[in-house]
Amino acid sequence: MRSKGKIILLAAIAALVLVPALCWAEMFVEGYVGGTFGANSDVDVSAAGASATLDDAKIDPSVIGGLKVGYWFTKEGFLGYDYPDWMKYLGFALDLSYHNLDLRPQETRVTGVPGIASIRSWDDGRAFTVGFMFMGRYGFLPDSEVPFGRLQPYVAVGPALVISTFEPTISVPGGPVVPLGRDTTTEIALMTDVGLRYMALKNVSLDVAFRYRYTEPSYDYDFAGTSVSIDPEYHLFSFYAGAALHF
Repeated sequence: MRSKGKIILLAAIAALVLVPALCWAEMFVEGYVGGTFGANSDVDVSAAGASATLDDAKIDPSVIGGLKVGYWFTKEGFLGYDYPDWMKYLGFALDLSYHNLDLRPQETRVTGVPGIASIRSWDDGRAFTVGFMFMGRYGFLPDSEVPFGRLQPYVAVGPALVISTFEPTISVPGGPVVPLGRDTTTEIALMTDVGLRYMALKNVSLDVAFRYRYTEPSYDYDFAGTSVSIDPEYHLFSFYAGAALHF
């Protein structure tokens, strides 16, 4: 799945390089960087017919980096077909991003297992997200270079695929430290952006945005012949800033 995403991205970039810019630009390639954090998560754990819940597990903040390829439906710019005028407010984007997804070392309360009130855990993770975003925008401060408006607030929403890896290590009070191994899963997510883009030049823009993602991955492990399933619920929030080249 990662290879397919890379092929699509490389094809889009090659097309952008080969086709010259026309008038003001409405297809763009953007790089961005920012921070990601998550709401406390209840993590369901099941093994050998028993189940438990780790209450309010805390997610470590991390740095997010990404690349976005987008297009607005206008008559100007690359692929400028004769769209109806109202379609200039709409567009779509392919969004690729990566960040760590660690649960910080913590002691969490356990419910559902007699005799065990808490557990100590260390959980290392990573997440690669491929988002398919449908966008809407409005323009302010129009001029001769950017007729739509230099200042462009926008919203975006769409499905995403989150490819995540999770490596848990656990310990009960007075017991040994137990690494469970590593599992990688691909899950569907909901992703939304609210942002503000400023066209600093005809073909260069600056962007700041807030992002929300929701997904429920499930990780499976085989520990000493026992099947262990860990099911967190992620509410992930990101703030990022980026710069884009328009074609």
